[in-house]
Amino acid sequence: MVAPNQKSRDRRSSIAEITRLAIEDKVKSAKFITIMSDGSTDVSATEQEIIYLHFAVDGKTHCNFLGLVQCDKPDANGIYDAIMQAVKLPGIPKEEMMKKIVGFAGDGAAVNTGKKAGVIALMRERISGDILMVQCMAHRVELAFKEAMKQASLFIKVYVLLDALYKLYRIPKQAAGLKAAFSTTNISKIWPVRVGGTRWVSHTHTALQNMLRGYRAIVLHLSQVRHLIIITCY
Repeated sequence: MVAPNQKSRDRRSSIAEITRLAIEDKVKSAKFITIMSDGSTDVSATEQEIIYLHFAVDGKTHCNFLGLVQCDKPDANGIYDAIMQAVKLPGIPKEEMMKKIVGFAGDGAAVNTGKKAGVIALMRERISGDILMVQCMAHRVELAFKEAMKQASLFIKVYVLLDALYKLYRIPKQAAGLKAAFSTTNISKIWPVRVGGTRWVSHTHTALQNMLRGYRAIVLHLSQVRHLIIITCY
C-alpha cells in the first residue's frame, strides 16, 4: 500500500513533468530567450536562485518559472551554475538552448553586473559575447529613490530614529519592557523592525508603520526608561 505522502509526491511530480513538457514545447518554437534570475534564502538560510524564462512565439510573449535552484555559493560562479542547471531542458539539446540566449535580467548587484567577474561576464565568456544585460527597473527606481531621500533632512532623522528603535529593542531587557507597555496600553504587540535592507522601500515602510501602530506603547516605555535614568543619575 502506497503511503499518502508518497501519493502526494507522485502527484506533484506528475504535474511538474507535464508543466515542464509544455514549457519545452514553447521554448522549442522560440528563436530567442532571456533569462531572469533573483536570489533568495530559505528557512535554513540556504542561498537559492529563482529563474524565469522570457521569450516570444508568433508575437505572443511568455514568462515561465523554470526553477528554484540551490547555489553552492552566492557568488557569480555559483549563480551561473544554478542558472545553467535550471535551463537544462531534457528535450532541447544544450547547444541549441545556448544559441537562443540573448539576454540576462537581474538586479543591479555587482555579482550580476560585474564586467569582469559578474554573471553577465561569465555568460558573455562562455555562451556569447552578444548577450545583453538588463537591470531590473524596480530595483533601479528603488535605488534612485533612496539616493534622493538622502537629501531630505527630515527623512534622515526619521531613518535614524527607526534604526535606533530596532537596535534598542533587540536588547532582551528593553524588549521585555516594551512587551509590558503593550499590555498596559492594550495594543497588539507590533515590534520595531530593521529599516533598510535589500528591499529598501518595503522595509522602511514596514518599519515606519510598525512604529506608528505601536507609538503609544513605545512612548510609554521610553518615558519609563528615561525616568529610571534620571533617578539613577541623582
